[in-house]
Amino acid sequence: MVNLFRKPKYKSFIEERDKALEKILLNARLDISRLLHQALQRSIEVILYRVTAHTAYGHGPSNAGKDVDQHLSPVFKEFAYQIYLRSIRLRRSSYILAISAEYEALGRFTDTRSPLYIDSSRLDEVAFSKNNNGEELFPRIEIALSRIKRDLLDAVELSALYGETQVELIDRLKLAMPKVIVNRRPKRTLKPIAKFQEAENKNPLGLDALNIDQTSDSTIQFVDDKDWNQMIEDYKGAELPPMRFFDEPIDIRVGDKDLTYAWEYEQHITHDFVEKVRAGEVTAANEAGIKDFVWVAIVDSHTDDCCLVRDGHTSSEIEELLKAGKIDADTCDAVTAPAHYNCRCRMAPIGDESPTKQEFDYKRFEEWMNS
Repeated sequence: MVNLFRKPKYKSFIEERDKALEKILLNARLDISRLLHQALQRSIEVILYRVTAHTAYGHGPSNAGKDVDQHLSPVFKEFAYQIYLRSIRLRRSSYILAISAEYEALGRFTDTRSPLYIDSSRLDEVAFSKNNNGEELFPRIEIALSRIKRDLLDAVELSALYGETQVELIDRLKLAMPKVIVNRRPKRTLKPIAKFQEAENKNPLGLDALNIDQTSDSTIQFVDDKDWNQMIEDYKGAELPPMRFFDEPIDIRVGDKDLTYAWEYEQHITHDFVEKVRAGEVTAANEAGIKDFVWVAIVDSHTDDCCLVRDGHTSSEIEELLKAGKIDADTCDAVTAPAHYNCRCRMAPIGDESPTKQEFDYKRFEEWMNS
């Protein structure tokens, strides 16, 4: 049995795939931040109008927040749905690339030529599924936005209480908004495979000097052209234009910098992305006849007990350890990664190389993805 993370050409193809997935995630994050920005823009316009009307009618400050809340709710509901649609698109695109590229890499290794069908109904099942914690996507977005709305309403009520001017109210609203983060080089969400090599020491798998030729015809995969082309567009760049705050332009990309809002949903969408990528990898491996994987953790001072105890074990071994009570299922019941938020672990497929594997002139990743 061979751990494919040890095979240079398999590893190289998957690492290129991961870089493309990171671009898809970054572009989605940029679009979602721009949607949030539009929601905040619209909210300020609504707040200023309602506060002006509230004052003109001689109402006291105690009702200012309630009046504004009634008119803000439709705004946040509209943008919650738009953010939801962009998140669904991220799920579809990341899953398409994860499963198809994994199947391609495994097919080159195992000489698998059977077709893989990724139709729209299959994608819909992934896109609209609950996450590993059993949570629906849309309520999570609503909760995150409701907290931002509450902060804005608090600012309105305090401003009314202190009798502040419109300029002072705007300054207070800006302070209530999520902070804009500038990242020169965003952290990798999908950790490079190279960093896992030292962790694979608990369960040696008798590795041979096998070789995967990366030079030819791809494995046979069927993906709807519309779905594949949308994934390519999501890879190429963000859809929405740069953010503008009143008269001040804020370019979302400044040189090699990226601007995104730091808010609760930002972390959630990143974790959700990792879940869908890992699900695609496991499904592709199963379709290629690989049923077992090795849990590979980055072992350092940040590694928690959940990941450390699983490091080096196969998924089938982890299941047996959980059933036997040798691993505490109440604390962590994960059989495959990710086990939790910010989990850096990966699952390495293990299998036998085809003894009759043909030598093909396989395309490199970028050429394969655009073919």
